[in-house]
Amino acid sequence: MTKRLQIRRVLALTLIVCVAFVGLGGKLVYLQVFRHDELAKLAQDNTQHEFRQAPRRGDILDARGNLLATSVPVKTI
Repeated sequence: MTKRLQIRRVLALTLIVCVAFVGLGGKLVYLQVFRHDELAKLAQDNTQHEFRQAPRRGDILDARGNLLATSVPVKTI
């Protein structure tokens, strides 16, 4: 009787694991095949941005490396 119960438990566990893998596989196929275009566009919109930033001008140094002139950020009206 114990051996039969163990076999039933192993078969039930195997069935549950197989159903879980089939469910995950189905979800992956759905995302990769049917929603590919929509998700690819969404990913591209989320990752590619263009930022325009004014470059910082370089400092002017003398022969010994002492600072002679530099750019100072100020607020403008």
